[in-house]
Amino acid sequence: MNKKLIFSVLVAGTALTSTGLSAQVSKNAGLLLNAHVLGSGLTIEDEDAEGGVGAGITAGYGFNENLSIYLTVDGAKMKYDEGSDPTGEETYTLAQADLGLRYTFGSTANSLRPYLNAAVSGVSRSDEFDDTDFTLTGPAGTFGAGLQYFFSPSLALDTNLQVSLGKFNKYTVDGDDVDFDDDGEPSLTGSRLQVGLSWHP
Repeated sequence: MNKKLIFSVLVAGTALTSTGLSAQVSKNAGLLLNAHVLGSGLTIEDEDAEGGVGAGITAGYGFNENLSIYLTVDGAKMKYDEGSDPTGEETYTLAQADLGLRYTFGSTANSLRPYLNAAVSGVSRSDEFDDTDFTLTGPAGTFGAGLQYFFSPSLALDTNLQVSLGKFNKYTVDGDDVDFDDDGEPSLTGSRLQVGLSWHP
């Protein structure tokens, strides 16, 4: 009788474990690697917004299924707003790095995993004219929301929108610091729409 009972419990436990494993359709804990393309926008002070396209990578680590830390590095080729190009080069380079925290909703049983994130960021806007480099850099705070759709427990389509608010506090010409004019340090507002693939090995 006892042997039959023990056998029944073992069978039931094995069945429940198998069911739990088969129900896992997503994974957020552990290592995260992501590659994405992006559409980028930048507004400085009250000037018209300028846009461009680029690409980036993200590396992160999930402490558990919900909370993770990440580092994103993005770069984009931006097009000057018509009439505002001071160099005649038509385009300039915009780079940004984010170090932040992400909270992902849901569990391993969900294939759709929305998330919210917040980060501290560094922004760089650089241009070249007549072999002279002009660069604006500064800090920003970034906030975003996104959605992962898992094709498998380790591979997901990731789409998100990031908004950054900050200011350019350093201006260099060929590496030499240059003072801002009487208007002071210009504010910046940036946006990025990212679409890519995330791998959770």
